[in-house]
Amino acid sequence: MSYRDLSIALDFFTYGIGGVLIESSRNGRTDPEVLTDQLYRLLSGQMVQMPLE
Repeated sequence: MSYRDLSIALDFFTYGIGGVLIESSRNGRTDPEVLTDQLYRLLSGQMVQMPLE
């Protein structure tokens, strides 16, 4: 992975996580344990799994 590719990937995830945190606090969904679990599963690839044939 080139430096430019890594840079855009880091920006993408940073803005995405920041947006989720801002939006969840704005909407009153501030249960930190639930949000932490959701972000962990999303970033680790556990939230979205491809179906097995």
